[in-house]
Amino acid sequence: MSTQYAMSPAARGVLDWMVENRVRQLELISEQYAASDDTSPSGDAAVRAHLLFVAEALAATAPDDHPELGVFADTLPDRLDDAQDALAEHHEALAAAANFEANLQFGDEAKSDPSLAAMLGRRIRIGAWMRLFVEALDQVQPDRRPISHDVAEWMAARQRRLAGMVFAMDKKAKLAEIARAGKGSINDPAVVNHLGQAAMVQAHMQFLVEALTDTLE
Repeated sequence: MSTQYAMSPAARGVLDWMVENRVRQLELISEQYAASDDTSPSGDAAVRAHLLFVAEALAATAPDDHPELGVFADTLPDRLDDAQDALAEHHEALAAAANFEANLQFGDEAKSDPSLAAMLGRRIRIGAWMRLFVEALDQVQPDRRPISHDVAEWMAARQRRLAGMVFAMDKKAKLAEIARAGKGSINDPAVVNHLGQAAMVQAHMQFLVEALTDTLE
């Protein structure tokens, strides 16, 4: 029996819009980088830009019975700015859980391997931003059932899929880099690190879109 994941038509519609509007995504990234000292592909500025883009994609593809998604896209920048304390709380909670899991899985290596620690740190930070995003979405639809808990459960049940998405996007990015600059280009650790960070963010954004479109009523 096949275990291939079947993406919903709603998720595919949002993701197709995002591909078609790549220029807008680059504009948002540029705007967020201009207001930040961190221009890494998985830093706070980059993650914010991607989340703003997801919000715009949801609004642009929303059915008529979800007008609040347009309000959400318009107000999300201010909502993110005003929720830094909540972001810190999410980060702390996710860090405690992730570090406990890493210690069980990797033992002392989880603390002594800088690359593993950096990867876990990026995953935790992106997860905290995503939780903040979903909570902000609940705030603009008070007459609807809150979805934060359902989205968290959806994601928790599909972590293996997320890992596969990160791997696949990272591999695709490396192949594209080889086609662009030659095989030797991915011998540079800085290039590999940049591609890996970007793939992690992109995979998490697709994962978020799938979770939201499967959960929104």
